[in-house]
Amino acid sequence: MRSLLTAPLLFAVLSFASCKDKPGDTCSGTVETCADGNTKLVCRHDRFATVRCDGPKGCKVVKDVALCDYSGNKLGTDCDDSFLGKQICRDGKSVVGCGNGKIIVGQCKGPGGCTSQSDEVGALVKVCDTSVAKEGDPCDRAFVTKPACAEDGKQLLECSKEGKFEATKHCRGPLGCTSKGGVAVCDRSVHKAGDPCTPPEDEVCSPDGAAVVLCDGKQMFEKLCPGPDHCKKNEKGIQCDTLLPSEGMPCTQKDTFGCQKAYEKQPSKLVQCNGTKYVVAKTCKKDCEFTRPNTYACADK
Repeated sequence: MRSLLTAPLLFAVLSFASCKDKPGDTCSGTVETCADGNTKLVCRHDRFATVRCDGPKGCKVVKDVALCDYSGNKLGTDCDDSFLGKQICRDGKSVVGCGNGKIIVGQCKGPGGCTSQSDEVGALVKVCDTSVAKEGDPCDRAFVTKPACAEDGKQLLECSKEGKFEATKHCRGPLGCTSKGGVAVCDRSVHKAGDPCTPPEDEVCSPDGAAVVLCDGKQMFEKLCPGPDHCKKNEKGIQCDTLLPSEGMPCTQKDTFGCQKAYEKQPSKLVQCNGTKYVVAKTCKKDCEFTRPNTYACADK
């Protein structure tokens, strides 16, 4: 009699188990479920495909929604559309995201690291500090919208269209590039000719003070300041002295030299300040030349 009662129950259990969805089974719409504790089934082209959930929370169904913890998944493994627009903290310095159906691993190398907020799936990112990075590091432009400082503090990096951090500017000033409150601060008080730039860019004096450095829209270039005051910064901004002294011109800095250019039939001359005015120190046979950073001489050889 007992066997007659248990037989239908055993059949019902077996029938329920046999109805569990499996990879390759037909499906429709956006149906999702868990095949096991670490495998999610997603409906693709009317068939269930598997997606790994290797984070500590694995795969679980909550209110008919399959939740998958991707935080432990390897770079390049599959992910599904339900994870698009989201990131999970892998650890204190990196995040996991999904792009083009594959797992993307990003870095949070800034002082703030990766902080999260509680979620049923995993540690969804609250803040990922990307203010410090390494050139060539992968990045997701959907999340990385601010520049980063290179790890050596000498360059400013930005997330390129190719999904990698690329150097865009030098930070040659004494403060270099530093992260402050999750923002990369680049000291651009020093430039060199050839440095990349994007207008507007403040003009500065060259490191040797002999020229002013300007931006032409793509890179920095120099304009020589051959006058005795060369390039200086004051309360009015950058002042580039292009005025060449001549014999009899008033001056106050004794023993300051300058080149008087040839004009009409008068030859070029090396002039020197005697504390009151410029006087001729030497008449040049060919020309008087300025050599950086602060040398004037007749080029007679």
